[in-house]
Amino acid sequence: MNDLLRRIMNRAKKLAVLLLLIPILTAGAAYFMAKQIPVTYIAKAEIMLGNFENTFRTNPNVMKKYIRSSEFIKKINDDYSLDLDVGQVKSRFTVNALVPEGVLELSYRGTGQEDSIEALDKLIDGILSESSERFEEKKTELETRMKKIEAEETQEEAIAKEAELHDLQEDYDNLQNSFVLEEVIVGTSNAVSPVQRAILGFLIGIIFSVFVLLLPELFRDEKK
Repeated sequence: MNDLLRRIMNRAKKLAVLLLLIPILTAGAAYFMAKQIPVTYIAKAEIMLGNFENTFRTNPNVMKKYIRSSEFIKKINDDYSLDLDVGQVKSRFTVNALVPEGVLELSYRGTGQEDSIEALDKLIDGILSESSERFEEKKTELETRMKKIEAEETQEEAIAKEAELHDLQEDYDNLQNSFVLEEVIVGTSNAVSPVQRAILGFLIGIIFSVFVLLLPELFRDEKK
């Protein structure tokens, strides 16, 4: 055992520079390679859908498909001068629908942090602007119906008229437009940072150095 340790120690002294250099080189190589990987930024936000149109603009499943369509992206881009690249947006924009909650989870992948945030902000502006138009139309419809009933000289009982007006007023008061539930936040898709990769590379280098140090002893045992 003493001979073994002595041989290893002598070999370590002779190869000291190499044994120290290997972990440094592997750490540097791992860091450099990690830096070459393009960072993907993911901007995320959530929209709570309103209650003014059950079959379309407040239906999570319908909206999930509709707002990712080229038709919709082109429409809001033209209507609100959003200056979006429709093809690029469609390939980077994803939507998940939380049906019971009436929530849309939006995300946009880009190569720049500010660009990703800006693109998702524009999409949200377009979605909410479309919803607001229909929301205002619904409010106007209810207001018109209430005014019409109030102005009618009907032979119906006053109680029935009041009941209908009450129901319409309740619908009007309970109207809720779509709104941003969670503001835009941005993160990266890289699970491991360059520094973490460098540390991993350093540890691998140490293992390799130990292997280089002990390898001759393995061959020595085989010769015996």
